Amino acid sequence: MENCCLCLESLDTKPPLQTLTCGHTIHYRCYCRLCYHKATFYIECPLCRSKNYKFDRPYNNPKFNLLALCSPGVGIHRCYGPSCQNPSHMFNYGYCHQCRGPVLNRKHRSIFLVYFEYLFTSVRKRFKTKVFMLDMAKQLIIQYDYTRLEQILLAFTNYFQRIEYQKTESPEMFYKDHNLQMPPQSWVDFCVERKLLF
Repeated sequence: MENCCLCLESLDTKPPLQTLTCGHTIHYRCYCRLCYHKATFYIECPLCRSKNYKFDRPYNNPKFNLLALCSPGVGIHRCYGPSCQNPSHMFNYGYCHQCRGPVLNRKHRSIFLVYFEYLFTSVRKRFKTKVFMLDMAKQLIIQYDYTRLEQILLAFTNYFQRIEYQKTESPEMFYKDHNLQMPPQSWVDFCVERKLLF
């Protein structure tokens, strides 16, 4: 079988795969890394430079789709908590559910996945801004038990209208207004620097 044009490893070794609009196929994780570098799922094919308009979920399960969007170590690597042996939880700053919670549970995963896809297909913001927006959405979903995309979008629309009016952009303001906790700066820096999510 062919090799992935990004990591040069066999396409057989690391499923799932992503077939782009042009027909070229790459590893799904390689596709995600490229998307994070461009802050959109609508990337150019690394081989032929055709624009990709195709985004498929590799699994039928929201949990597995979210894990596929994360760094490969999520759920495998040990929690960052002192002397904790639990695996890290997805989108939880490298911590398990006991050391830092609450976390996305089964009923929240579908709406978070929908928001994730919305963010990377229709919002024109830098990757750093999207890292914050994912964290904000995750916390809104958990704290206020949001189940519909419109609820999340309304919170962000109000925030962006307000910062446009006040001419100040600060994620701290959003977190404070919604009684949410700021994510660890080390997590934000790591995600932005390495263009990955965990």
